[in-house]
Amino acid sequence: MNTEAPLSEEAKFFSQKGMPILMKDLPFWLTEFLERMFFLLLPFAAFAYPIIKSIPTYRTNLAKKQINSIYKELDKFEQTTIENFDPNRRSEYIEVLNEMERRVLRSKAAKLATAECYSLRSNIEFIRNALERQMIYRGMGRAN
Repeated sequence: MNTEAPLSEEAKFFSQKGMPILMKDLPFWLTEFLERMFFLLLPFAAFAYPIIKSIPTYRTNLAKKQINSIYKELDKFEQTTIENFDPNRRSEYIEVLNEMERRVLRSKAAKLATAECYSLRSNIEFIRNALERQMIYRGMGRAN
């Protein structure tokens, strides 16, 4: 007569494969803790990894958005200046451009999206030079 209770699947696995590697070297309580933490933190890591990986991209996109807003402002400024150009107000126009450039330099975008910032600054410089020489604005004012 067999007095033994039937073995569970875990007991069969343990008797066939032997002790787990961690149990050979570590105390039982530590092995169980590590095993439980592994299964607890694995889903968290799988969920958190893409979020953590996207943070630098998010910051760069914010910087580019800030640069694009200054680009829009620069475009609007240029269009208004072309439509209403007054040579006597040239210093005011240049001061507006200087302020835009200062905002670019003070922004965090200058460090995160360096190439775009240099491009924006070179565009500001182009418009400033055109204003100083009245290059693109000559004859583009109001038609009288």
